[in-house]
Amino acid sequence: MNSLDLTGFVAYPSLPKEIGNSIRMACLEIKRQLPSANIEPWEANQIAGYCLIDPILEKIKSSNILIADVTRLNFNVIYEIGYAIGLKKRVFLIRNKSVVSDPQLSREVSAAGFGPGAGWLSLINCNSFASSSSNRATSFSSMNEMRNSP
Repeated sequence: MNSLDLTGFVAYPSLPKEIGNSIRMACLEIKRQLPSANIEPWEANQIAGYCLIDPILEKIKSSNILIADVTRLNFNVIYEIGYAIGLKKRVFLIRNKSVVSDPQLSREVSAAGFGPGAGWLSLINCNSFASSSSNRATSFSSMNEMRNSP
């Protein structure tokens, strides 16, 4: 697998707006740094007249990874994380440090084994998201190339 094969979907709540703004800017920056990668925010799937969940689940199914913002508890995002895990997709949890999050959620996610160093990234802005995602995308592609080599 090479970076041409890297596709990702980003799940996050529509509020607070700062989260979505950072993620949309980060997706553009990832595209700039890794032109062959395709990391899409959920809003790219809003199609008038269609049920919103159908294209989102299809995008998760066709992606290699799911990046999910868990700064604030959102049942749609949690559902999408569970769906991706059920499909055996790689899931990266992120948290925007510029937005006050629920301390109880942070403790529960950490207790479940998703704390710092185990897939939970605390990010400050779109640049830290893009940088971290690009680095993980590169290592993701390298791992799969090694796994698929003879």
